[in-house]
Amino acid sequence: MLDIQNLSVIFNSGSIDEKNVLHDLNLHVETGEFICIIGSNGAGKSTILNTIAGSIIPDKGKILVDDTDITYVKEYQRASYIGRLFQDPLKGTAPNMTIEEKSSTCMLKCKGKRNHRSHGLQTKSVNYSKNS
Repeated sequence: MLDIQNLSVIFNSGSIDEKNVLHDLNLHVETGEFICIIGSNGAGKSTILNTIAGSIIPDKGKILVDDTDITYVKEYQRASYIGRLFQDPLKGTAPNMTIEEKSSTCMLKCKGKRNHRSHGLQTKSVNYSKNS
């Protein structure tokens, strides 16, 4: 479960270029739910995802995963239970892998871990050989 409470992010705070990107955002996503974040350029979609992942520290609010406050947990520590697939494959760590290969790798890594947080996800075997 993901719970975002009163999340605010301000870029260039206190300057002439101050930009209030997120203001008191609240979002609750239950385990197994699938959501889409849609908006125009500059609406804050990437800021929300980067804040959840820990790339951006919010100015205000809380981020909870399974009732654990991760708001100030370092990005590299969150990586054990939060993963991202970038739209631009060159921004990821494996630019030559397909989305299916990346997803399968993530699921294989989580498989067998007692408390992994991939609740509600269905797994299947995928053959990536070029001869099939």
